[in-house]
Amino acid sequence: MFRSLAFLMLVASAALAGAVFVMAPGHPPEGYSSYMRAQGSDNRLVLFSMFAAGGLIAGLLIAWLANVSWFHYPRLFARWCYRQRGRFCWAMAGAFFASVLVFY
Repeated sequence: MFRSLAFLMLVASAALAGAVFVMAPGHPPEGYSSYMRAQGSDNRLVLFSMFAAGGLIAGLLIAWLANVSWFHYPRLFARWCYRQRGRFCWAMAGAFFASVLVFY
């Protein structure tokens, strides 16, 4: 139940962001209009199709992230940090001795 509600919230926020981009003010961004004039066309359909492609990619990314089980990742990160404590100590000791050699 919670996963479906979270997924619906993600989809709604992506749809809202897409609507904000599509319903932009009447003039395109400054750099875009000069680029399109240099290309010889002032077609807004190109801009909107780029927003649509970006929205499609964002939707696919959101759908993929919603299906990932995020429960185990904090535990895996904590386990990785615990295993790296020896390397961290050696790195700190090396940094200390390198700073002594450089600064004195």
